[in-house]
Amino acid sequence: MDQLSPQKSIKIKYKMKCEICHKRIETTFMNKIIGTYYVKGKKKYPICNECQKNNSKEDIKEKLKI
Repeated sequence: MDQLSPQKSIKIKYKMKCEICHKRIETTFMNKIIGTYYVKGKKKYPICNECQKNNSKEDIKEKLKI
């Protein structure tokens, strides 16, 4: 019987950048971002976890100019 071997390296996918600090936003293995989106109309603005923690909603909207 074959034994399962653990992966030697796990690749983290970076699909987008934060609209405020422009750092890459990581995604989980389920392809969900570590952060949040702010939505205006049909446009989604990805925000990293750090910027979300360090800014109020009003600050984020002001920085995004929405």
